[in-house]
Amino acid sequence: MKRFGKLLVANPRLPGPFHKSVIYIYQDHPEKGTSGVVLNKNTGLPIRRIMNDKGIIYPNGIDKLHHGGPCEQNALIMLHSAEWQSKNTFPVGNGLALSSDDFMFEKMSQGDVPCYYRVFNGYSGWTAGQLDAEIAGTNGYSKASWLITDASDSLIFECDDEEQWVNAMGTVSNNLFDKYF
Repeated sequence: MKRFGKLLVANPRLPGPFHKSVIYIYQDHPEKGTSGVVLNKNTGLPIRRIMNDKGIIYPNGIDKLHHGGPCEQNALIMLHSAEWQSKNTFPVGNGLALSSDDFMFEKMSQGDVPCYYRVFNGYSGWTAGQLDAEIAGTNGYSKASWLITDASDSLIFECDDEEQWVNAMGTVSNNLFDKYF
């Protein structure tokens, strides 16, 4: 199953740090594994403070840093609309791109910002076959740990925290309902 550019939505019974998570999948490779960012876990740390520590004046705008996942938590990653580019930018489906470099913040400090964006520390990663096992409930994983749905700008950028998970679950439910009726 292709997951690139899709949302993983945590099953309501999934315990632990991914409880009520919504993850945007930006890489899905049968041999390299799967990578994504948790969209709805706000760290409470303002981006402005991190940028000021780097000597970059951060502009007014979105100032929430999100916890993208447990991998490479010192890395800053920005998921954004694809019309905008930095030095280290690559497309990740659905008219979106991912950037990860200090130049992206320098550009933003000069007023050059993407239409939509969200900044993360770290990312979520699965080895080859691991996510398949989590979805299928094999190899010791709970049955149906994750649900999959299409991504949209509104689901990714227009809400946050538990509201984002509730809206994503609503989309999963509607898709399931539409499939049978």
